[in-house]
Amino acid sequence: MQLRILFFVLIAGFALCIGGALAYMSWGYFDAQRTPTEPCSSVIHDGRFIDENLEHYRFNGVITWWPKLSRLTLFGIKSDTAGDKVFNRSLVLQGVKRKGSVVHGRVAELNIAPGDQLPKKMFLISESNQDLALLFKPINQGRWLMMINDNWVMMCEYK
Repeated sequence: MQLRILFFVLIAGFALCIGGALAYMSWGYFDAQRTPTEPCSSVIHDGRFIDENLEHYRFNGVITWWPKLSRLTLFGIKSDTAGDKVFNRSLVLQGVKRKGSVVHGRVAELNIAPGDQLPKKMFLISESNQDLALLFKPINQGRWLMMINDNWVMMCEYK
């Protein structure tokens, strides 16, 4: 009788150890799905925002997060009372730290493409040498709700 109980406890302990090891190994896979591993894009149609000068404007464009390059690119049209202006910019992050669903870094440089028509001092998301935080909430496979610095919220998805 005691041999049966000992055998049962041994099998239960072994199963518990195997289950714990499998859970620990699979946690890395599920944790990796909390943030994009490939470039994901957000297409914004007629987004209404307020700029640095507290002026209202409409934003039509694409924001893409490049996780392997630690880069955020912006391309589109900014429409306000002064008219439409094309912009094409990229933010390069340094000191990037990922913890759970949060990506945090400092904007190392703001690259402005030759066709960009916005004033140099207008930065839309963040200027150089400022902290930038990206928060991702998984929606489903290949889609995330992405928040940038608590003021830009959009859906980011693989294209």
